[in-house]
Amino acid sequence: MSVKAMKEKNPNFFRYGLIGAVFLVLFCLVGILIYNIATSEDGADDVAATTPTTPPTAVAISPTESADTPTPTLVITEPTDEPAPEPTNTPRPTNTPSPTPDTSAADFTTTTTTVVSIEPGPVENVLKNGGFENGFASNGVAREWSPFKSDDITVIYSGEGSGPYVDGGKTAQRITTFKAELGDRYTGIYQQVQVIPGQTYELTLKGQIRTGFGSVEQSKFGYRMAYAISQRGVKNWQVVPDEDWVELPWDEQLINSPDVSFLEYTTEVVPSAETITLFIRTWNKWADPGEAHFTLDSLSLKGPSVVVNTVEVQAAAVGGSTSDEEFTPGQTASETTTTETSQEELVNNGLPKTGSGDDNNFMSDGRFWGALIILLVLAAGATFRSKWSY
Repeated sequence: MSVKAMKEKNPNFFRYGLIGAVFLVLFCLVGILIYNIATSEDGADDVAATTPTTPPTAVAISPTESADTPTPTLVITEPTDEPAPEPTNTPRPTNTPSPTPDTSAADFTTTTTTVVSIEPGPVENVLKNGGFENGFASNGVAREWSPFKSDDITVIYSGEGSGPYVDGGKTAQRITTFKAELGDRYTGIYQQVQVIPGQTYELTLKGQIRTGFGSVEQSKFGYRMAYAISQRGVKNWQVVPDEDWVELPWDEQLINSPDVSFLEYTTEVVPSAETITLFIRTWNKWADPGEAHFTLDSLSLKGPSVVVNTVEVQAAAVGGSTSDEEFTPGQTASETTTTETSQEELVNNGLPKTGSGDDNNFMSDGRFWGALIILLVLAAGATFRSKWSY
């Protein structure tokens, strides 16, 4: 029977034939796909094909040297194309931590903070050069002391060196005044002292007042001495309140007489500040051109000495981060930093590689082309159907 006769007998002859050819092609492609999937062992060989034959080597390097537990760093070395070495009976070497190189010179910056603490020390005379044995400055004032005076009076500072005018040692401080043109003229010396607040100190002053009158009755108490303690530690004697000045109960003695003695005054002082100032002044009550000698020696302020503890605390900064730990100069980062994390167990086996052939080109996969052919055939069938269905 000819093709024309078959077409006349069965108008759908070509349509059925094309549909049968499409099913035949689909059947073959599906069979090929099933065969490929079955022989790939559920896709396991895809992972195996991309897993390196030689596992990457795990090397532990640069753990920080610490007295507790070093923390090694795991570094994975990618495999090369060289063939794997033949297995031998040589034992596998162990991973040994190596010391960290000293990087303190370039990476370290430190900030130093000085912390000062004061505490009581042994009981002693906290006045400096209270016996006036450590020499005198060019102005005649004993070292560690400073002078002061009011206007309209002449004063000469000098060192005493004669027997009856020295209480202890070889020298004493003398203050010579004259030409007091007005009443209430003052001269004197002062010293700032470091003390422990709240502690009790014993102040002892020794001195002489020698005038041409020889007695307070004759001078009508015209030549006196007084002291004051500034709890604020000021240096200006003129800002000390009048009520803080204490007049010393010392009588006058005859000037240039060998028959003179030192008079003594003792009291207790309880400082309220860490630095106080001791002022000792002469006092010419009346306007008098006469000369007077005021001598001081064996001055003391006995009590707890001051012990100053100085600690330098350094904050070390490495790579922009700052550590508040105490840092001693000369130490490196490995000596001052303690790693608090626990040591991780090293893994020497190759890490599995996920995915199904990330390094392969999907264009060479038969399944891709099979799926593409199926899509093309289905598209052609749809086109044919839409063309011949009328």
